[in-house]
Parts: sequence; structure tokens; C-alpha cells
Amino acid sequence: MSWFLVKIVFQIRTGKSDSNHQFDESFRLLEADDVADAYKKAYAIGQIEQSSFFNLYNETVEWHFIDVPDVFELGQLKDGLEVFALTGEEKFPDEYIGAIQTKVTELRKSLVKN
Repeated sequence: MSWFLVKIVFQIRTGKSDSNHQFDESFRLLEADDVADAYKKAYAIGQIEQSSFFNLYNETVEWHFIDVPDVFELGQLKDGLEVFALTGEEKFPDEYIGAIQTKVTELRKSLVKN
């Protein structure tokens, strides 16, 4: 058995509007025999987690399963294993760094309380 990182994609539809373009990309760790097995397990999760409910405005909210576009074999889990990375450009790097530092400050405060 190996570990896999899979991406499960849902489209979120609210009300009767045709202008809903909201998607959820859920990254999950799965233990499976091979890529095919990991895909099947992820697909089953997507099917099971499709749902609909009413929001505060009594509109129907639907989480519609799209598919599993990515399956990455991680092998065996180990401390420090990279499971996801995102590289991009920021128009305002100082603001980006400031936002990161603000989040770190809040995280550190919450760690001290515990």
C-alpha cells in the first residue's frame, strides 16, 4: 500500500442562477494499492459527498461532483514530505508578505494560549 494525494473537484451551485462559477478543489490523502485504486476511492468519496441543502435565504445549494483530475503517488509518508506547493506572482509583494506575517502572529498567539 502507498499513499496518494488526490484532488476532488465539486461545482457549487446556489439558487436558480446560471451565473454560478464557484468550485471547490478538495485535496485528500488516501492509502491505496495503486493509482487506479486511489482514483476509484477518490471517485467514490466525490459521489458520496455530493449534497444539496437550503441556505439562510432558503435557496438550494448543490455540491455537484465533477471528477478526480489529479492523483499523485506519495509513496510512504514521512516527516516533512511536500504534499502541495503553489508558485505565483503577486502585484503587491509587500502586502502579501504583510498578510503572511499577520497570519503567523495570530497563529503564534493561539499556540501560546494552548
